[in-house]
Amino acid sequence: MKPRFTTGELARLHGISKQTLIFYDKAGVFCPREIDPHNGYRYFAADQLEMLDHILMLKDMGMSLQEIRSFLALPDTADAVQVMRRQQQLLRERQTRLREAIARLDRKLETIEALQGAVPGEVTCVTLPAVPLAVRPVEAPGDAVATDIALKTLLREVSERRMPFVYQMGTRISPEAMQRKECTRAFEVFFPLQKRCRDSLCHERPAGAYLRCVHSGPYADVGATYAAMLTFMEQHHLHLTGGSYEYCVLDSMTVRTPEAYQTEILLPVEE
Repeated sequence: MKPRFTTGELARLHGISKQTLIFYDKAGVFCPREIDPHNGYRYFAADQLEMLDHILMLKDMGMSLQEIRSFLALPDTADAVQVMRRQQQLLRERQTRLREAIARLDRKLETIEALQGAVPGEVTCVTLPAVPLAVRPVEAPGDAVATDIALKTLLREVSERRMPFVYQMGTRISPEAMQRKECTRAFEVFFPLQKRCRDSLCHERPAGAYLRCVHSGPYADVGATYAAMLTFMEQHHLHLTGGSYEYCVLDSMTVRTPEAYQTEILLPVEE
């Protein structure tokens, strides 16, 4: 009698569940060679072991069961090679996206960890290097709705253009809005980039001196932090040279209440 395997035996042999084999059977991808008419037991033949190995490999390659079923029905080697090359390209593209996602996550974690020792509300003067940004203007009146729309639009654009952006959304407040004490009305939104690229969306945060302060609490209360920074600037005879750069550090992704939000604010200044 030729060797045969029950569903459970084959599942244990390949390190998968019985339910997986039953699912493959129902999907018409991998069916038992024999079904006992008396007890309904399903049996797989020894020569089916290699076929299951191939199916599991194709699954690991990212193919759906429908794609696997079509692949196994291909008439010749040339067709199979063509499909495998196409899947190879898809895997390489997925690998690139995963590397980009890991880099963005690394940057987000680095930003959070770097500011853990910062004292909320404390204003300091720092010298920072130039940083490439993907930038988009915010439509008037620059309120929360207009800012959110601009951020979502920019996120779609940098994703479609495969720009090396970082998971750290930012907003900018103009000097005029600061003077009017309208510090929640943005004129621009941005995403930091891992490197400069040739794209109309790509701009640069200039290198130079900045006042830095971490605002803690709801963003609606950010005006008080701006007031403290402007007062510090006057006391130290500094002049504002452009709009602010706001970075979301702790937001709804990492904390559960607006009271725990943290926003890093940078004001470009000169003596």
